[in-house]
Amino acid sequence: VISIGIDPPDLAISSIGVSANPMAGREVTISYVVTNRGNSPTLNSFWQDAIYISDDGILDAGDLRLDERERIGKLAPNQSEQRTTTIR
Repeated sequence: VISIGIDPPDLAISSIGVSANPMAGREVTISYVVTNRGNSPTLNSFWQDAIYISDDGILDAGDLRLDERERIGKLAPNQSEQRTTTIR
């Protein structure tokens, strides 16, 4: 048996920005860059990013999902994509 390994894709947020002075009840713009740091393209050509607000930095059932963004198309190794969403 010959085993062939494949380095999986490794998606990461490489930068994030939030509009200045976010306040309750007002729109806030969130921009972020998703980068494939792996050595292979993404296996699926569709996925969803979700944006949560958390008071402790650990995603759990007490966190609030603010938005969800769909991505269609593969992301090649070292390829990045900037995403922006406005939330109220």
